[in-house]
Amino acid sequence: MITIKDVDEMTDSTQLQNWINSAPVVVFRSPVTEMDALRRALKSRNINFREIELSMAHDESREQFHQLKKLTNYELLPQVFIDASFTGGADKSLHSAAFEALSTTNSSVLTTKKLFLALGYAGIIPFIFFSLLSFLSEFHAWAIRANLAYGAVILTFIGAIHWGRLLQMFSSDLTRKDTGVLVVSILPSLLAWVVLIEFFNPASSLCILISGFMAMCAFEGSLKTYTSAWYRKMRVQLGYTVSALLALSVLSILIAG
Repeated sequence: MITIKDVDEMTDSTQLQNWINSAPVVVFRSPVTEMDALRRALKSRNINFREIELSMAHDESREQFHQLKKLTNYELLPQVFIDASFTGGADKSLHSAAFEALSTTNSSVLTTKKLFLALGYAGIIPFIFFSLLSFLSEFHAWAIRANLAYGAVILTFIGAIHWGRLLQMFSSDLTRKDTGVLVVSILPSLLAWVVLIEFFNPASSLCILISGFMAMCAFEGSLKTYTSAWYRKMRVQLGYTVSALLALSVLSILIAG
């Protein structure tokens, strides 16, 4: 028989595991824990970390600390997790093999991140080129078609990112939220198809693309447990910028009459 207490403990355990998985380094500490040395070491290596404060003045925090001690068999705070594995207190973690491995790989991670950012922002260049060219009468029609085609391709690509990520989880059970993300991931390609078959006039098709980019921007912003903060920030900036550039093309159509 499962009691209310058992349910509460399972809930606390789930919350605890979510915290542990929320960053490369997660530190559980009390309000008076000395963190300066550990913070400096993590920041100097540009390692993303999260601090979870457990105050013994609150019943909920005390219960979470109780669950944490059961998990780690360690009685004190701080308790440090690196890549979701418990490594000990602050000093022991700083000198652990897991911390050294994290420090070693972090530079390559930063390089990869910079490459993602560079390629992501470079994707705006064709939108800029086509949108500006659409104001020249001799290139207007061609530039509008080019912007529609490129926008349809990029919108499809954005949806495919989430399809591909969930494909990696194919061997495990998908949650209800995973299923929702999977369904949403195919909608951009359907919008792009509507644009490419020229069912609507160019101005309306551009507005459909703008709606698609803005909707995906809002959707990706809600995926805080699925995507990194830097990716969400990049997607918001790109989504608004692309929408503004496509709106310029709409303006060029209105001017051209």
